[in-house]
Formats: sequence, structure tokens, C-alpha cells
Amino acid sequence: MGEAFGELIRRLRKERHLGLRDTAEKVGITAGYLSRIEKGVGQYPPREDIIRQLVELLEQDFDLLM
Repeated sequence: MGEAFGELIRRLRKERHLGLRDTAEKVGITAGYLSRIEKGVGQYPPREDIIRQLVELLEQDFDLLM
């Protein structure tokens, strides 16, 4: 079974040595919301514009995260 969306975001963020709060700030969301995304709870998955910002910050392919 593949990696869940939130798990992938967390792994990629940590590989780039980005903190939760720093990443959230750069994407324009709260740290609490990013934490919920990574844990797979709440409004899930996030809106496309948030995914696009994460893609850019984490230097990933949009299709990978969509």
C-alpha cells in the first residue's frame, strides 16, 4: 500500500528540514491545519491552491501530490 497524502507531505517536509510552523507560514495556512493535513484529519485533502503551494515549496511534481 502506498503512502497516504499527509504522510507524503510530512516526509517531504522533513527531508527538506522544514519545520511545521515555517512550512505552514510559507504556504499561508496555520500550523494546526498543516498538522491535520499530515495526520489525515479534518478538511482532507486540502484545496488545490494549497497543494500547488506545497508542490512549489517542497519542489515536487503537482501530479505526484494530486
